[in-house]
Amino acid sequence: MTTSGCLHPRSAERAVFGRERTWLAEQTPLFTADWTQLVFHHFRVQRSQLQTRVPFELDCFHGQAYVSLVAFCTRRIFVHRLGEWTHWLHRPVTHHSFLNLRTYVKHRGEAGVYFLKVFVNSLPAVPLARLSYGLPYHFCNLQLDHSFDASEVSGSAATQAGNQLAYRAWRAQPESSQRSASGSESEFLTERYSAFTWRGRTPRVFRIQHPPWELTPLRTRWQDTSLLERELPLPSQPRTCGSYWTAGTFNVGISRPQRLR
Repeated sequence: MTTSGCLHPRSAERAVFGRERTWLAEQTPLFTADWTQLVFHHFRVQRSQLQTRVPFELDCFHGQAYVSLVAFCTRRIFVHRLGEWTHWLHRPVTHHSFLNLRTYVKHRGEAGVYFLKVFVNSLPAVPLARLSYGLPYHFCNLQLDHSFDASEVSGSAATQAGNQLAYRAWRAQPESSQRSASGSESEFLTERYSAFTWRGRTPRVFRIQHPPWELTPLRTRWQDTSLLERELPLPSQPRTCGSYWTAGTFNVGISRPQRLR
């Protein structure tokens, strides 16, 4: 699992545009959060098969479409205008783990992600996220150990429908962590600062702001992938193309959702 050496001529420009547009549209974030110990698993899929399941135009890298599983923990979130001291008020619905199944889309020149499913291990978070942001939250039994305490990371998920995911991963290079090269496949897949959603019949977008990720390439051993196969039943199965770990970042700015025009 290695990062592609192919370059996308507009990838870096779109990443910077995404970061800047967040605060042009939303000068003050609605929420501030800490995202820790993220693992990205990327897969190549056939564009024509995926497009029928996505209500936005797919954003592709040299014609190639992708989906990704992104697993991480949130350890603190608060309403930005109220201040950090209020984070304990939100702890029952924000101190939990996520497993996002996402793809890559664009709308009127703005690149972003579209969430096919979001699995969380917090029942109270499910209705709140659906009502407020229109995100497809679902409860699952989610266990993540991304600390590298035993020289590896691992994760497992079991949905209420019986679908499962399980993996173990190791550093592909000893103590190697760096930002994605400008125009690379990994930058295209990880440096995303807009998320497009649907709430009822209304398309919306919210935006985030954080520094570029410092990524460590991983070698991943998959123990169970039935969750991916059943939640995304495509005629041709997704093909893995890379996994990465990052320690995460603090003070992620999250805007309020806005209606698309």
